[in-house]
Amino acid sequence: MAAIKRFFQKRKLDQKFRQAGEGHKLTDGPSGTSDSSDGDRKYREGMVGTERREKPKSESALKAAEAALARSVHYPKPSRPASSRTTWKSSTIVLEARVEVKGGSKDNICSNKHMTSADNQLQSVPMLEMILFSCPLCPACLPESEIKLHIEECLHKDIDSEPAMVAATMIQTLNETRKAQSCVEILNKYLDNIIKHPSQEKYQKIRLNNKVFQEKVKGIKGVKELLTMAIGFVQVKLPGHEKEAEEDFYVLSEGLAIQTERLEVIKDYLNEAEALLPILDRNIKVYSPVSFARKLDFPSAFYAVSNQEIKREQQQKTESTEKSKQFSTRAMKAAEAQARNINYRFTLIRIKFPDERILEGTFYSKDCFSEVISFVTGCLEMNWLPFELSNAMGKRIDAHDKSLETLELSPAAILNFRWDKSIAEDLQASNVSTNQFLTSDLLARIIEL
Repeated sequence: MAAIKRFFQKRKLDQKFRQAGEGHKLTDGPSGTSDSSDGDRKYREGMVGTERREKPKSESALKAAEAALARSVHYPKPSRPASSRTTWKSSTIVLEARVEVKGGSKDNICSNKHMTSADNQLQSVPMLEMILFSCPLCPACLPESEIKLHIEECLHKDIDSEPAMVAATMIQTLNETRKAQSCVEILNKYLDNIIKHPSQEKYQKIRLNNKVFQEKVKGIKGVKELLTMAIGFVQVKLPGHEKEAEEDFYVLSEGLAIQTERLEVIKDYLNEAEALLPILDRNIKVYSPVSFARKLDFPSAFYAVSNQEIKREQQQKTESTEKSKQFSTRAMKAAEAQARNINYRFTLIRIKFPDERILEGTFYSKDCFSEVISFVTGCLEMNWLPFELSNAMGKRIDAHDKSLETLELSPAAILNFRWDKSIAEDLQASNVSTNQFLTSDLLARIIEL
């Protein structure tokens, strides 16, 4: 029950923060500043099973960081040298041959052709075996097929302590959004009628065979708990429209009907309740490549390209050129583009550090890149220092407000980590070591490939 109360308290605090404005504390005036970013807050809420401890910062490190942040140096966009253009296409064909020899698909070449040999080694990291979700009410971490049932069990365990709050949450959590909204509208009408006319008997009864009740209320999980345990209705048999036949009714006693303030509170819970959604578990893993994994050597025949392979490549390019000359409407082009696109729900992100360790986390493909930044920040030993992440081509990713899907990082991507250049220089000048990147807790869970 305490978990649900914390959920409602957190939602109220979030509303107060929005009213106070960005960058303000509740105890400060308009000029107050916030101690932590929204991204850090989201990470601390989403990270399960990993404790973070704030590390003391030396005076020299603080001075170095302040000096670097003041300069805010940005790196120029890397470009491919002109000398590589002549061999760029042939290297693609070589990579295609390697993929086919390994039993892969040509469709994967587009995302892998710019990787170096060191980046190709990272593909040996075991792929994600299972997507796990954390329960918002307890520390349980389960697959998606089991987490919803687990949340329902947690809610049923707490129903006796706060029936109104829990039942309202059950209606939003355990049912489809559209059906839950329709049900809440009908329940609001029941409560409004009782509050406005507490002494009229006709508003204290609900006929279970009523068409509206059958279509919009019956069958919705949490309704029975709200009506009987929270409001106080009792199911009895009474004469229906035909005096001879008895029907089932929910009946509220007059003593409970006149408690209008209590009913107003229940109505507020019903209208303010939100669904408790499973939290995607980051499934944090840290890998450390062993030495022999980097000494793989292939014979020269492995890279040889046959005449048939070159001919097939030429045929595909010819077909693509001919197809581009054909007339097609905008709708046809959009349909073709949509057919080529594959939407992935989840994205596996791996961060490669200068010490060759690899940090792995799971995200929604719709998540903004800022979620990755917050995730990495929470895993760093010196998490107050600025850093940057770049793709396999060395291009720095600055579009933090764009989704992983838009940035073409889905379904899996390898990013390179490095400290901001200016901060690294200042820290070295101050004799501050930056060789340890991840926290000691994560290093204790390291896995060797």
